[in-house]
Amino acid sequence: MGSRTLLLTVAGLLGLAAAGARGGNVVYSNDSDPHPIALAGAGDLVPDGTGFVAVGSFTLGEAALAAASDSAANYAAVAADFIAFGTGSTFGVAGQGGMFSAASTAPLPAGSSLEGLPIFLVAGNGADLASSNQLWMFRSGETFGADGGDAFSARIELDAEFPAGQLLVGEPVPLALPGAGGVFDGSRMVAIIPEPGAGALLACGLVGAALRRRRR
Repeated sequence: MGSRTLLLTVAGLLGLAAAGARGGNVVYSNDSDPHPIALAGAGDLVPDGTGFVAVGSFTLGEAALAAASDSAANYAAVAADFIAFGTGSTFGVAGQGGMFSAASTAPLPAGSSLEGLPIFLVAGNGADLASSNQLWMFRSGETFGADGGDAFSARIELDAEFPAGQLLVGEPVPLALPGAGGVFDGSRMVAIIPEPGAGALLACGLVGAALRRRRR
C-alpha cells in the first residue's frame, strides 16, 4: 500500500471517530503480487486514470451475480442491487494501467445493510456501474463488520493465487506489464451482451414468417 493510500485511510478513520460514528475501512490493491486487469476483447490493460474499481456488496445470490454479463437486463438488476462502501477509485498505480491501490472509508453503523455481507471488488470500463458496458467482479474472503469491534477494517490484496471461484465475472488471462519485465496471471473484463434492438427483433420476425410461408 502506497503512502497516499495510508494517509487517506488514517484521515478517513480519524474523521469518522471525530463524528462519533463506527468507522469502516477497506484497503484494496492488485499491485503487491501483480494481477493486472484488462479490457474485454483484445486484452489491453485498463488505461491509467480510466475505469473504476469499487468496494461493496450485493444481496443477490452468486448465480445471479455470475450471470450479470449475459444480458443488459441481468446487468441492470445487478447494478441496482450493488451497495457501495465509500468512494471507489480509477485504475492506475504510478502511471501503470491495469493496476489499482486505494482505500475506501465510510461509516459502518450497527444494523447497516452491509453488515455481515461478503466484500466484493467491482470494476468496469466507465466511471461507475451505470456508465460501463464491461464488468469484472471479485468476491473476497472478507466480510463487512466481521470483527464486531468499534472500528472495522479489512485488506484485500488481489494476486495471482486467489482461490478458484472468487472471480465471478471475468476471464483469467496472462498479461504483460510494461516495465515490469514479465507476464503475469491477470484477468480481463467481460462485455455485457446487449438486448436485441427493435430492428433485430423485426428482422427475426420477418425471417420466421418467411419460413412459415415456405412450409405451407
